[in-house]
Amino acid sequence: MPQTPQGKLLLLTGAAIGGIYSPKHFWKTEKKNERSRAHAVHQTQFGDAIADHIDASSVRNAPAAFLASLIANESGGNPNAKRFESHVLVSLWQVLVDGAPSYGSIGRADLAAYVGGGIPYALTQLDDLVHSHGLTQIMGWHVLEENSGLDRNPLLLYQPARCLAETQRLLRDFARQFSLD
Repeated sequence: MPQTPQGKLLLLTGAAIGGIYSPKHFWKTEKKNERSRAHAVHQTQFGDAIADHIDASSVRNAPAAFLASLIANESGGNPNAKRFESHVLVSLWQVLVDGAPSYGSIGRADLAAYVGGGIPYALTQLDDLVHSHGLTQIMGWHVLEENSGLDRNPLLLYQPARCLAETQRLLRDFARQFSLD
């Protein structure tokens, strides 16, 4: 079933489909609303942070409108947004305990160094790694990557400027990896 950016399920009843709002009308309206939300986020709450971040780098970055849309879609503009990702917990646990070689670029040594203190302590330490955080909902485990500028601390993703810098890094890495530059 389609979801709105706020995560609420859209229930299209027979009356709604046959009545005032058709699915086509809904999606046209929803796309317009998404553009408006992205524009509002860009122009108001985080516009300065986006502009400052883009202007501060000599490396090619994603356009401000793209970042604003990403923020509107991922967190609705809430810099403290946090979402649990159960599949990431399973995958990291497999690397840490079951001998899987890695999860993305994160290997067992990375996780062992991060969690320290043994298995019981590992569960609480993994918590921040298995959530997505901040304006653009970056997965916590990305802070363990060698080129992350977040000092192995996922909680820094709640700072809009730090989150946007990490977002740009991840987008550049993705573009480089798939030859999109």
